[in-house]
Amino acid sequence: MTINRYSDGRIYKVSARSDLHESATEKSSKDKDRKHKYGAQASVYDNIKFDSKLEMKCYIALKQMKRANLIKDFKLQVPYELQEKYVNVNGKKIRAINYVSDFVIENNNGYIFIVDCKGMVLQYFKLKKKLFEYKYKEILYIVKSVSELHKLIIGGE
Repeated sequence: MTINRYSDGRIYKVSARSDLHESATEKSSKDKDRKHKYGAQASVYDNIKFDSKLEMKCYIALKQMKRANLIKDFKLQVPYELQEKYVNVNGKKIRAINYVSDFVIENNNGYIFIVDCKGMVLQYFKLKKKLFEYKYKEILYIVKSVSELHKLIIGGE
C-alpha cells in the first residue's frame, strides 16, 4: 500500500496497486501517451501545441478566414483572471482563479468574440464561464465544431 501526504500531513493519495512503484522515467514516458479523460487528443500545428484536434481545426479555419479577409484578426490563449488571489480567514493563501480562452476573434465590424472549443462541456467549465461572464460582461461562446465557429463569426449556413 502507498500513502502520499502533503507537507502538513494530510493524505492525498492512497493506493494498493503494486505498479505505482515504477521509476520516474517510466512514468514520464507513459504520461506522453496518456489521453485526456474525455478523448481529446493533443495536436501540433504551426509549432503550436493544441489541447485538442477541434481547437487545432478551429485555428486552421481562423487562419483561412483571416487570409480571405473574413475576419480582422484573432489571438490564441488569452488569459483572464476570474478571481484574484487572497488570504482566507485562517491565514492560508488562496491562488487566483484563472481562465485561458482558446481564441479572441475580431470580425470586420470590430465585434469581439471570446471563443472556447469544447467537445464536452464539464461542470467546472460551466462555473468558469459564469465567473467570466459576470466579471467581464462579455459572452463566452462555446463551439463544438468548425462549422459552429464559422456560423458564429461569419453567419449563415
